[in-house]
Amino acid sequence: MKLIKFNEMLSSKEELDVMDEIKSRLVYLMDDGLKVDSTKSEYHDTVFLITTGKQKKWIEIKDYIIPLFIFLDKNYKLNYVIRENKPYHIIIDHHRGYTWGDKKFHKDDLLDDNIHDDTTIPTLQFRILNKK
Repeated sequence: MKLIKFNEMLSSKEELDVMDEIKSRLVYLMDDGLKVDSTKSEYHDTVFLITTGKQKKWIEIKDYIIPLFIFLDKNYKLNYVIRENKPYHIIIDHHRGYTWGDKKFHKDDLLDDNIHDDTTIPTLQFRILNKK
């Protein structure tokens, strides 16, 4: 059993491993302008930002994004924010910033494909606290 401190965040190596995994799973979309970025936050987690570049629709990217999040959810603790008394893990943001965005989703909404196919996805933002 691995003990994790309450505020332990991803190490630099773990962050690079996550970035490599994201990029390897989204390489086809990256060829079409998708970008991936990350930054450490003040809340002891790492914020990852996937920018589609061409304002993709959910139906165009979900076959790549859902398997990625299945992997991430299995291997990492996705952090969340509470808004309106609900936890949100994934943000679709039209402002391209590290905010808690326009549309908020629980990870299960994404994993169960409960996002409307015609939803425009300029950016997807999510936070990883640490490795499970």
